[in-house]
Amino acid sequence: MFDPTKDERLKLVQHKAAATAFYSMWIVVFLMMVLWQVTEIAPLRDPAFTLFIPWIVGTMAFVIAAWSGGIYSTMRDESTRSRAALKESRLRFIIMVSLFAVVMFLIRRSGVFSHDPSTLQDDLVTTLVVTSVVGMTWWFLIVRRKKNTDDDV
Repeated sequence: MFDPTKDERLKLVQHKAAATAFYSMWIVVFLMMVLWQVTEIAPLRDPAFTLFIPWIVGTMAFVIAAWSGGIYSTMRDESTRSRAALKESRLRFIIMVSLFAVVMFLIRRSGVFSHDPSTLQDDLVTTLVVTSVVGMTWWFLIVRRKKNTDDDV
């Protein structure tokens, strides 16, 4: 079974992606601090904005650096190398998506991030939409098999 935590290629890509994310977050925070001192832009005074923007920039930098470094294609190639590995990766995918949907629904239903009352139907629809987007992303990044590979591998 393929273990991504023991693969040196993936560790190197993850370290480079993490460094890229850290530096990009640092630069964004620095630029926001400079803009805060030089200008009177109102959102720069909002703590939620100043925390969210560097976080989203760092997350996107990590994902893009990991993607361009080949981490997702390597994981996909290793997890679909044989029929047994393909079945195992698809079973793991189903479990991951199911657990994500349950956690998403519980968070949504309990109102952890939102204090607005919502109906059960709203929570189910939101959970379904978010889970389908996350599930499709995971499918294309990790589980799906290339169309031009041989089945005799």
